[in-house]
Amino acid sequence: MLENKFIMRRVPENRLTSDVTFFVTTRLNTTQTILNNEYVAQLILDTLSFYRQRSEVEIYGFVVMPDHVHLVVKVLPPLTLPRWMNRFKSYIARQLGKGPIWQKGYWSEGVPSMSFLR
Repeated sequence: MLENKFIMRRVPENRLTSDVTFFVTTRLNTTQTILNNEYVAQLILDTLSFYRQRSEVEIYGFVVMPDHVHLVVKVLPPLTLPRWMNRFKSYIARQLGKGPIWQKGYWSEGVPSMSFLR
């Protein structure tokens, strides 16, 4: 049997996640493209930088699309991925003053190794 060492493994979102890097996608709850505005993109950049400086996460990459965000992130203990994603999404929504803007939950896959990202 041929084994593919580059297959991502699914990790349940409610699992405690220490020392795991994730590829995460989170979407808006609307088809509006509010993320393509310079102010919102800068807010997301500043927010990620803030959490990184507080040593809550390691950010390996991200892309802000018009209606969703992709992240390659490792959440540092004692936080878990679900808890940090809640903080991140709540903060952005509060700063925009638009109420709930994100879909519930998010999609995540564990990254098997850093060499996988290269």
